[in-house]
Amino acid sequence: MLLAIKEKIPHVLIVFLFMCVYKAEAATYYVDSRDGNDTNSGRDQSSPWRTLARVDRQVFRAGDRLLLKRGSEWLNASIKVNVEDFYLGAYGEGARPRLIGAVQMILKDWSAAGQGVYRARIRHDWGVQLVAENGERFYKKTDNPGGMSAPGTFFYDKERGHLYIKPFSSKISAEAVFWVGSQNHVIELQDRADVNLQISDLEISYSNRFGVAQWWQGKAVQYGDVSIKNCLFKGNAFSAVALAGKASWRRITILDNEVTMNGGEGIYIGPYAAREKLQILSNKIGGVNDHSFGWRGEGHRSAFNGDGIDVKYGNANVRIVNNQVIGVHGRHGITTQSAGSVISGNQVKEVYLKQGTGQAAISADIQASRGEKKIEETLIHDNYIEAKQSHGIVLRGSTELDPPIRVENNEIILKRGSNFAQIGFLSANNANITIRNNSGQGGRYAVVLAGERPTNMKIERNRFLGVEVVLRIEADVSDGLFLAENQICRNTAKLIDWDVGKSAKVVDRIRKVITSEKFMMVEC
Repeated sequence: MLLAIKEKIPHVLIVFLFMCVYKAEAATYYVDSRDGNDTNSGRDQSSPWRTLARVDRQVFRAGDRLLLKRGSEWLNASIKVNVEDFYLGAYGEGARPRLIGAVQMILKDWSAAGQGVYRARIRHDWGVQLVAENGERFYKKTDNPGGMSAPGTFFYDKERGHLYIKPFSSKISAEAVFWVGSQNHVIELQDRADVNLQISDLEISYSNRFGVAQWWQGKAVQYGDVSIKNCLFKGNAFSAVALAGKASWRRITILDNEVTMNGGEGIYIGPYAAREKLQILSNKIGGVNDHSFGWRGEGHRSAFNGDGIDVKYGNANVRIVNNQVIGVHGRHGITTQSAGSVISGNQVKEVYLKQGTGQAAISADIQASRGEKKIEETLIHDNYIEAKQSHGIVLRGSTELDPPIRVENNEIILKRGSNFAQIGFLSANNANITIRNNSGQGGRYAVVLAGERPTNMKIERNRFLGVEVVLRIEADVSDGLFLAENQICRNTAKLIDWDVGKSAKVVDRIRKVITSEKFMMVEC
């Protein structure tokens, strides 16, 4: 569906029509999947259209609004936006209108293919990425038919147009409904400069790839502003929101949305996507009852698993504030590579990755451009972290630029006895770091110092309680580390855990800098 001029207009009418469009006021159009009719005008709530096919035929103008009736639902839904200043939202009362980027297929309509496998015909140029039994149990994609020995798997033969599934149970009902991804994007942004877009109050679910995204990475165009507000994203195969590729936006605002049962990242912002400002505010991602988030995850060796919020480098004025990220299967709950980011007031719980070791509730891996004259300070403050299978906060960055990072007033609660750190420097930059006034409990380590030798690193006035070892040292910290007034439990088993590769001379030098007198012992 393309919100753009499609019909050919006779040349003799071009000037006249252009003048009419220029003078015409913006219009509002209504669509109701239950009580609408495509022969209606669509210009009034009492005369709505019924189908998205009718929307596809409409020539929209800058400033137009397209409103979908609450309680409505469209399967195999895709809206392609190619018009300036467009608003897409809801009207009426009740549940959000549902835009479902999948078709529904009943098992009894499939053919038995032997060994508990079923086959159906479905044509998809990009390949099927999503199969969900009753919209709840997501099947694992395999690359060849031989990989379907395990229940709960599927294989798509693109050449023949055959989809094969092996249900979780051999006793599955013939009436079982399967949701099969059919549209790559539910809301697809076309390559047109100066588009300003608002999306509000919709459910955008079960896309074959992305819920809201630019047309396949997009061309190098410069969009205006985009606002995505108060939407529900459910069960999309890749990211719920993916603004990436070569195109960029002036300002991006992602506010008050809910993302659940997502296959990959919840919110993904690519390199240099926001030219002036990026705001990701008050979103709920995952949840205590969401056991499916990251179902397309490729394992601990891959970057594609199911991060909650993933912001790449080069974005301006990044603000990730007051979000809830709970129970995601990705490498990180919240991560940014953009210098000058503010990560504040977020609640991150239960981030984990099967067989993984480097996952963190919050990660700042600042990859600032070497052409930048000034690197803004990244702030991570006033966040609440609760995790059993991840580090609390992990810091990394470019060793050549030494981007400053300040971590303050965070509360970090890890599982006692787990092999993770409250705060970890796992690789690259250890320079210009301030760790101050944080409160931590649990985990194996309070702080892990790996990577480069630290320079101008201050760790002061923190509470590092309930750990087995206060510091794990994997670099010579004798010159660039400043410790002061950090509280540790009096019964802490060990102050320092050395990397086995350190020479006795380096160890002796560090021991003169890091002594028990540098810490405040408290009863725990």
